[in-house]
Amino acid sequence: MATRTTMRFNPLDNLPRPLPPGIMDLIQPAAVAVGSLHLPSHPVGLIWADRMTGTIDDAMWNSFQLFMMQANLALLRLSIKR
Repeated sequence: MATRTTMRFNPLDNLPRPLPPGIMDLIQPAAVAVGSLHLPSHPVGLIWADRMTGTIDDAMWNSFQLFMMQANLALLRLSIKR
């Protein structure tokens, strides 16, 4: 969450870094997109989207990234004191 990056895992992908076994058990049968929600000072949560059949293609991935950007912009806007 602290890196503020979105990640996409498809079932047969080589993972970019080792993940804990519990996370691997959750991811393995499905395609997963994960993004972090954050305020300017700290992360506040995760959005997890999965697709049990097939993979997350580029169009879905782009939509997910746009959603995450809009959600974070909304949180930023709500956090600004007037």
